[in-house]
Amino acid sequence: MVLKLDAIDVKILRLLQEDARMPVAEIAKLLRLSRPTVKARIDKLKESGVISRFTVEISRDALEKPVVVLLRMKAGEEAVELLRRMSEVVEVYSLTGEKNLFCKALVKDIDDVGRLVNTLRGVAESLEAEVVTGVLKESEPPVEMIKAELTCEYCGSAISKPHVYKFRNVERYFCCPICLKSYKRQVALATKEER
Repeated sequence: MVLKLDAIDVKILRLLQEDARMPVAEIAKLLRLSRPTVKARIDKLKESGVISRFTVEISRDALEKPVVVLLRMKAGEEAVELLRRMSEVVEVYSLTGEKNLFCKALVKDIDDVGRLVNTLRGVAESLEAEVVTGVLKESEPPVEMIKAELTCEYCGSAISKPHVYKFRNVERYFCCPICLKSYKRQVALATKEER
């Protein structure tokens, strides 16, 4: 299912990605909307499944288990069940190729890495383990990857490739150069009238 999101929905999502605890009143002020409008839109985004949860990101420095281990293995269902039960294993992915499982684990020290590898060797046909020495990039999926259909702020048509215009620190999305030009003309007239 493709959701219909407009530019305001995208802006709300971007703000919440930056700070999931941002008050509705602050979002409303930044976007120059009423609080009930913003609240209704956030509720719509939650109900439609675009927002699945609000969460806290714990700093890696605050963790008792600071060593990150990445494991790739060829293994069956027994290994998957074991990985699901292990508290130190925080992510498990199935893969294409010979090594069909990939997981991320957090452990306390190098001795724990050895214990983890030895435990998994009992259920894996083959296993590779590597310790992360630094994080070069870590981020949430960008808002642009949401399966959604943006609508033009000028004519309301669906947008396949948006033309973006930033006005007063707010991005606006248009379906074509003609709508963008027409919107800019409207803004120019409104700005002249304000003076």
